[in-house]
Amino acid sequence: MRSSTGVPKTRATAILLALIFSLSLLIPFASSGSSLDQSGLGLSGFLPGIDPSDDSLSVAYSLDGEYLAAGFRTGVAIYLVETGEVVKQIPTNDRVEEVKFSKDSNWLIAGMKSFQATQPSIIVISKLDNWNITDSATGGRDVGAIAISDDNSLVALRDTSTGITEYSNPGFENSIKYDNRHTASVTCISYNPDASFILSGDEDGRVVKWIQGSSQIEDEWFFSSAVADCAFDPIENRFAALSSSGELRIYSNSGGLLLTDQLNSATTIQWADDGTRFFVLQDIGAPRIISYATGSWDIVDATSIGHAALDFSMHSSNELLAIASSSTHVALYSSEFTPEGFGVSGTDTDRDGIPNDIDLDDDGDGIADIYDRGDECPNSDCSLDANIKLIRQINIEIINRQLVIRDTVLYSSEISSAIRKITAEAIDGTAESITEPEVDRVAQALCDNIRQEDVFYAWDSIVTIEGTDMSNPSFACYATSGLFGVSKYDEITRLSMTWVTTFNLSHTPTLPYNISFSEIIPHIAGSAAQIAPLSPINLEVSMEGAISSVVPTWTSDSGSLELFIEAKPLAEPTATDNLLSFTSGNIIWIVLLIITLTLSFVVIIRKRNAIDLSFSDEDEETNSYQPPLDNSDEDEEWADDSLDHDYDEETKEWGGSVEDNAWTVDSGIAPPSPLKGPPSRRQRIGATSMQLSFQDEKTHRRRRAEDSKPAGRTRGSLADVAAIQSNDRDAPTEWDYGWDGAYDDSQEEFGYEPILKELPVKVRKVKPESNESTRKSNTKVARKVKVNDSANEDTSTAPTTHKVATKRKKVSRKKVSKKKTTAKSGKKISQKSTSSADSKTKIGEGGNSKIAKKDEEAMMSSALSKLINPDK
Repeated sequence: MRSSTGVPKTRATAILLALIFSLSLLIPFASSGSSLDQSGLGLSGFLPGIDPSDDSLSVAYSLDGEYLAAGFRTGVAIYLVETGEVVKQIPTNDRVEEVKFSKDSNWLIAGMKSFQATQPSIIVISKLDNWNITDSATGGRDVGAIAISDDNSLVALRDTSTGITEYSNPGFENSIKYDNRHTASVTCISYNPDASFILSGDEDGRVVKWIQGSSQIEDEWFFSSAVADCAFDPIENRFAALSSSGELRIYSNSGGLLLTDQLNSATTIQWADDGTRFFVLQDIGAPRIISYATGSWDIVDATSIGHAALDFSMHSSNELLAIASSSTHVALYSSEFTPEGFGVSGTDTDRDGIPNDIDLDDDGDGIADIYDRGDECPNSDCSLDANIKLIRQINIEIINRQLVIRDTVLYSSEISSAIRKITAEAIDGTAESITEPEVDRVAQALCDNIRQEDVFYAWDSIVTIEGTDMSNPSFACYATSGLFGVSKYDEITRLSMTWVTTFNLSHTPTLPYNISFSEIIPHIAGSAAQIAPLSPINLEVSMEGAISSVVPTWTSDSGSLELFIEAKPLAEPTATDNLLSFTSGNIIWIVLLIITLTLSFVVIIRKRNAIDLSFSDEDEETNSYQPPLDNSDEDEEWADDSLDHDYDEETKEWGGSVEDNAWTVDSGIAPPSPLKGPPSRRQRIGATSMQLSFQDEKTHRRRRAEDSKPAGRTRGSLADVAAIQSNDRDAPTEWDYGWDGAYDDSQEEFGYEPILKELPVKVRKVKPESNESTRKSNTKVARKVKVNDSANEDTSTAPTTHKVATKRKKVSRKKVSKKKTTAKSGKKISQKSTSSADSKTKIGEGGNSKIAKKDEEAMMSSALSKLINPDK
């Protein structure tokens, strides 16, 4: 049974455990997890390989610091440290896996891949013999582990199996085997200072301390993964061992553990020559070299590499670093780069400290003199005339209460090409162009090694701004231009690097003011800019509202520099500025004016909309004809007036004759289809039952038939005409076209001619008979005819030539225009008294609709009565 205090105790324990776990996350596992200071070792140059397609695999500085040896895929190269000059290139036709100098720097031993037993495992290169091969030995394979005793009398190397072979030097005649402890290939070998012990490690994780000269061991230790490297301290008898998983252990001479640290994927270790530092190459993500202070075992600083690093060697001064980059170049890092010829007296155009007779770039624009030619330079020689856009650029800008300094350098084409080649091997060595992750790594490495405090101190001590103080600096760096997406074989595109330093100002400078520089800005320690052209400088100082001050070629011999920053002159106000100024000063009156104009416009529009527009039947040409109820095709195109029959003014007759083509009963054929005549009964009933309104009328185009009309002007149905012509014989019933074929029907209660005279409808003209034997056929005629009772002439016989029709159209357009003008002006159209034959109708504003309806009915009745009794 659980006690009453069980739950509180359980909860307290859980809370305590959670607190301990949270605190453990805040405590670094080792000192390597803390923030690291920068070593100040920046990229300072490259050393070429034996072959342009070669790969650097191993490097080593001589203990006297004078020489640097590098092992390549095809041989060994030896360089002078001070100048980078190649001292000797030794082809080996074999991969050089390891290079190591003797303690006195007179010997260099190189370990070979040695694929065959007859190939040398190691070769000895003697300084005393002008760096030629003086000896060699076999019996090893893939010799990546070599040890030399301090007195140079012993050389130990990995054998072909799981043991160690020790040779006497010189001659390599005597040898001793150490092969009864390791169960896998040996990965590292080291002698202690007095050569009394040999330290070795293997791929199974075993570390063995051998007693030199026998197969007995002093002690051994084990790692959970393969041993990557091991080494004795050159001063004391302590030693270090590193596993491939990154576990680092430091042991005392007696085997006591001095340090354990987890570094993640470290590959190589090295003791400083004086024993004060211990270095580890860490190869996780972007490679870097971590530096420990021996004794306290604190991590002092780190050097970011960024590119691939197979091996490294630290100079005895701890200020020079060489890295085998797995490319054709050996990369060099240093805190202070001193180019060849610096400080030598002589003519120096670019003031970089190197005289023109030594300097390969006399004007400092990054273009070698042998290529610096152009038509824009005197005598086509640009080597003494720098391109302002290609030299170092310093832009100083004051924004409110901040001072922003942008310092940009442009590397030469040779240096840019070398950086791209080592960058291309950082992640994927098979890619033809540089990928974005590789750019990020290398750009970070180029910027991370800068000691920011040195940058802040330099600018703060050199620059002075009148009336304000600088404080709280910040730093940013960019080095991606010329890298991403560029081919690793590109030897032209130049890479640039920019770092931005920002200071807060106590006050915004008041124009005008002075800004002074006590001296030229030097290159920053640990910056890769030290290998770029740094002199001369194109200096520009700018501020909003001020005239920019530019010094195109600022050099070291210029001494102190003082610039006067003054305000820009006030520009004359433009018309837009004046308008805006007037508007802002009279905004109330402008608003009132807009409101007044808007109201006035509204009143005028409303007044115009209230006017009643009336039209007389003289001006309004409408069609009282209503379209048929079915979907008959009566709205067609107007016929071309040019096809009308000619009208003879003298004889008052139409040209052509209809007698020849007139239809008769004797022809024995059906009568031709009638042309469209008056509306059918159904249409007439619909039309007369509707209230006539001029405003509702719409013009309709009517198509005429192309067949000939029946002979004569007798108006009657075709059936009646057929009966008369056939002597009262009964005509075929199919000849009866109904009222659609009627031209005049005396049996109808009333005709249509008076209505057509009263109402402006479109009707077809019926041409009179002619004695002439010929007529034009296939004529389509469409007319707008206005019938007037005051005219005694018969509209059916009126001439309709093309000129007449054109004139009528023009008159009609003028009338329509006149109506529109009358409507817009708002004038009322008064009713005019005319003859009874030409009556006009007006529906005025406020008129009685009933009275208007009665007037229309009376008009209709009068027209129908005239149609019934045409004689009257």
